[in-house]
Amino acid sequence: MAELTVSVVSLEHPEWEGPASQIVIKTLEGEMGVLPGHEPVLATLAGGPIRIDPIDGDPMFFAVHGGFFSLDENRAIIFVVLWGQKCHIFCHVPSAHAPVSSCVSLYFYK
Repeated sequence: MAELTVSVVSLEHPEWEGPASQIVIKTLEGEMGVLPGHEPVLATLAGGPIRIDPIDGDPMFFAVHGGFFSLDENRAIIFVVLWGQKCHIFCHVPSAHAPVSSCVSLYFYK
């Protein structure tokens, strides 16, 4: 099965790295889903949540203030400015396949 190799990097340090089945990001042009085999992309991130579906485990969400997204040959690098100090976002969604914009509750921790 094809997979994405994903790195989420903030100004301070790497936040997460690993294999994923899909990524959902919010760009200045709108929300975009990325699956393995997607054409190369370079995009500016808008503020909001980023969703990463790891190969093993539950979906993860990062609250970002902005940044850049790069994808080439199933290698995704997400350079982010996180909201707050090392703030991650946990989002309860009605379905594992729901879009990021359908988040009903956002919980932040430091």
